[in-house]
Amino acid sequence: MDARNISTRGLRRRDLLQYSVLSAGMLGLAACGTVTTAPAAEPEQAAEEEAPAEAEAPQEMEPVTIQYYTALNDRQTELYPTMVVDEFQAAFPGIQVETVLREGPFYDKLHALVAAGEPPDTSWFSYPEAYLRGVFTHVTDYVKRDNYDISVFPAGAMKTLAMWQGDVLGLPNQSGGSWPVMPYNKEILASEGISDPPLTWTDDSWNAETWLEALQKVAKWEGDNPTRFGINGIGAGVMVYWGPMWAGSWVSEDLKTVTCDSEEMIAGIQYITDLVARYRVMDKPGQLNEVFGTGNARNLFFDGKLAFFRTSGGQTFAVAEAVKDGKPYGFAPIPKFGIVGSGQAVDPNGIISGAKHPDEGWEFIKWQADTPNWAITRGNAPSRQDHFTAWGEAVYGGFAAEARVEVYRDSLSHAVTIDPVFSLPNWRIPIWRDMVGPAMTKLYNGEGDVKETLEQLKVQIEGEMPEVE
Repeated sequence: MDARNISTRGLRRRDLLQYSVLSAGMLGLAACGTVTTAPAAEPEQAAEEEAPAEAEAPQEMEPVTIQYYTALNDRQTELYPTMVVDEFQAAFPGIQVETVLREGPFYDKLHALVAAGEPPDTSWFSYPEAYLRGVFTHVTDYVKRDNYDISVFPAGAMKTLAMWQGDVLGLPNQSGGSWPVMPYNKEILASEGISDPPLTWTDDSWNAETWLEALQKVAKWEGDNPTRFGINGIGAGVMVYWGPMWAGSWVSEDLKTVTCDSEEMIAGIQYITDLVARYRVMDKPGQLNEVFGTGNARNLFFDGKLAFFRTSGGQTFAVAEAVKDGKPYGFAPIPKFGIVGSGQAVDPNGIISGAKHPDEGWEFIKWQADTPNWAITRGNAPSRQDHFTAWGEAVYGGFAAEARVEVYRDSLSHAVTIDPVFSLPNWRIPIWRDMVGPAMTKLYNGEGDVKETLEQLKVQIEGEMPEVE
């Protein structure tokens, strides 16, 4: 099978569960056949003995084929086979890569393959939740064996998303997050007499107060009808960063205590509530669609209906394309709230439990972590600062400085430690869907008191906490 062909092979059992820089090393996988020669003869006997037979040619082993379970975007259709698969195989000729693509929600097919006894060798998204379900095995022993330096990745994001209780679950090939950096419209800010945000994350002048002042100037209303919001709203994804940005969290790190009623959390939830209900510079849930006929915040940002764009790492590639098309966009740091913090994430690749070729799989995920190639093919930002120059040149061309890509690069140094609540398998359902989300909607609508709401949520969430010894 040609390993460069991306496989979407079907499942084989009926009753399955639902879900260019090369590495310096070379993995020697080809085993040589035994070479035999006759013992050296004494000079006077040499003419009387037969000449030794020629040694047999070494026999090369067939390359090992590993399976990599992942998801590809449209940009990767062209670039991934050459920049990732071909370049890896050039560096490791004893390993071929078969790519198995997700179908539907990412984990559905992966869970089904594992349950069927047909696990891939490696996979994207080796988060703690999947590790705790037994889908992945940790790679700590490989990290120690190779003395691999995980400090090249953002510590806060790495600790929360690629580690569990000191064990390393995988190595990242890109960064992401729900709010890693903040695109903004330079022309809108300039039209309101607002200077560009600072380039450095540690500039104390860019904080909750000054950002609110900017949002109030750029948001526009005609009577009760908004014509432009300062920024689009936040949901479950940002909420796991919001507490840490205020030096708080929904639950304690040891998962023993619900801490959503702390002073830090009250301050953070009060601030975000005021942006919506009091100052009306951020939309309520569903309001963008109601007012503008679409809930697509990216398109509304491009249409000038948003001055700042709260977006995930995956959407920033669209900003890159717009900048190359002449749009006046740049990246700003997230303002300093309780602390200086970016809603960054890392997306680690790990080894599947029961993998047939874990050693070769480790070489593949390590190679991906040591190159910017995956990030270049996808458009998402790298997970390492030393990869940003190559990535910026490939993705932004000559517009990297104009887009202020250095702000994006430095976001990795300020990635917050994600709220421990994200590690709970029941965070989205029922904690967010049935508890936190509805409570936040009421607050956005001006119903209830923040402190009392968080105290009530504490009791609700306590009923969903795991038993931890």
